[in-house]
Formats: sequence, structure tokens, C-alpha cells
Amino acid sequence: MSPQTKLSRKRNSWVRQLTDRAEYHLSNQALALYLPLTLAKRSYDSRSTAKIFRETGMAHLLAISGLHIGLIYGIILGLVRWLGRLSNRFLEHPRFYGITHLISLTGIWLYLLLIGMPTPAFRAVCMLSLLVAGRLLGQVHHPLYALFATAFFFIFLNTAVIYEVSFQLSFIAVFSILWFLPLYPHPHENDVFWKRIFKYGLISFAITSAVMLGTWPVVASIFGRISLETFWLNLIMVPLLGLFVLPCCLLTLVVSALSLGNPPFGILENGVFSLTELVVEVWFAVLQNLHSWGDWASFPLTLDWGPPQFILYYAIILGFGKLLTDRFRKIS
Repeated sequence: MSPQTKLSRKRNSWVRQLTDRAEYHLSNQALALYLPLTLAKRSYDSRSTAKIFRETGMAHLLAISGLHIGLIYGIILGLVRWLGRLSNRFLEHPRFYGITHLISLTGIWLYLLLIGMPTPAFRAVCMLSLLVAGRLLGQVHHPLYALFATAFFFIFLNTAVIYEVSFQLSFIAVFSILWFLPLYPHPHENDVFWKRIFKYGLISFAITSAVMLGTWPVVASIFGRISLETFWLNLIMVPLLGLFVLPCCLLTLVVSALSLGNPPFGILENGVFSLTELVVEVWFAVLQNLHSWGDWASFPLTLDWGPPQFILYYAIILGFGKLLTDRFRKIS
């Protein structure tokens, strides 16, 4: 048996054990949210739950992709830096900044291996690695370079990836975000609390608008449905995901992993699973209530464009974005 096969079997065994422990502790609804957010797995009762996320345009919240990788990386980086500050010797090290990023990057790659390297997450981690390496080496100054390098790398590995909907949507979404990047407000450390919250709200709205501008033609032509709920749902659901849901899920995953080999009756493990169940169910209830109020904003729309129409549309969007960013730079 090759070392790669042994490693794959070991990983599958760990994932199966972690899944079994989650199934023991969590309700069906909580399990349908916990497994996709931590192990990139679906439970048997996840269809009805996933349906609401699809109808509201929030399906990306249940797929480990760029959003989750960015949030998880930020959580790991914040934790590593907090632990580093406990030691003055480490804190005063001239390479403290670089070391914390490298440790966090190692952690995100190990996590990627654990969940089986799903393609959207793999693409996001590759791009993140290029960005971090570029900043540490002082080479890459614009995220667009990392985006195109990542895209060309995956196209080189498999040319057919160009025709995959997930690749098209993820590339267009990230490109749209980066193309309008100079327009986003920049929070400052000396901003008062309410001003910082207001800026984060504007950033979330601007990012959602950029993504919608870039992806709606592809979504309409393939799925035949558009959801405008995305605007206000992103303002609420994404911060809740980053502040409460993902940290609780990751903490539970770590505690569960450390408890492997022991009966699932530990006080700590029971406690974190109970907390996570409460958090994810409240998060889902918020989505359900918002969707019941804003169901009118999700409607069918089928687009029958050919290549000339797509090229013309994206040329207009690129020109519009370039015009806005150039004027913004002159004003600022």
C-alpha cells in the first residue's frame, strides 16, 4: 500500500469519526449546517436546509470556498497573534509578522487536507498562499495578479475547468470584487465604533453589488433565477457567520478531534456541541425569518445571451468600473 493511500485512508477514518460524533450530539437541522461548514460534507437531511440557502442566493455560505477560507484564515491568524503576544520574546521578534502568517497558512493547508481539498476551497487557498507569499517577499502588490495566476494554474492542470460553472462564478465574483476595490471605504483604527460599523456595512453592500454586477448574467442564464435578497442578507448573515457561527463550529471541531478515542460523553465536548447547535439554529432561523419577509425579491429570470452579448456586457462593466475608480483616485 502506497503512503498516499495510507494517508487517504487515515484522513477518511478521521472524517468518519468526527462525523459520527457530530451525529451523536447534534439535531438533524444543526447537523445539516455543521457538516458543510466544517468538513465540507452533507448530511442525509440537508436538502430542505440547502434549498432555503439556494432560494435566497446564500448557497455560498454552505460551501467552503473563498469566503470561508478568508474567515478561517483570519480566525487562525488572530489566534496565533494573540498567543504570540503572551511571549514578549516572540512578540519582539523581527519576523513576528511573517511567522504568524506562515503558521496560519500552514494551518489552513492542513485544514484543506482534512476536508479532502474541495476544488473551490483549493482555489481559494492557492490564491491566498500567493498573496501571503507575495507580501512577505515584497513581490505581489495587487490581488488581481494572484487571481489570474491561480486561474491560469488550474486551467493549465485541466483545460476543461473553463466550462465548470463553479470556476466561472468564483473567478467572476472575485474579479468583480477586486476590480471595484479602490471604491470601498477604508476603516481606520481611530474611527469611533458606530463609524466603523457603518463602514463595514458599506463595504459589505459594495462587495455584494460588485458580485451581483459580475455574476447575474451567468446565474440567470444557467439557473434561471435571480435573488435580490442577497443585498440585505449578506449584511446580516456574513457577519454572524464570521463572528459566531464559524468560530463555534471550528472550536467544536477541534474539541471533537481532541476527544477521538474517548466516549462522546465528555463535559467539554457536550458543552461545545450544545453551544454550536444553538448558534447554528439561531443563525438559520434568522435566515428563514428574513426570507419570509423578503421572498418577493427572489424571482425567475432566464437569460438567453450569446457570446457577443456577454462580451459587450462585461466590456461595459469593466469600462464603468475603470471610470469610477480613476475619478475616485483623483478626488482622494
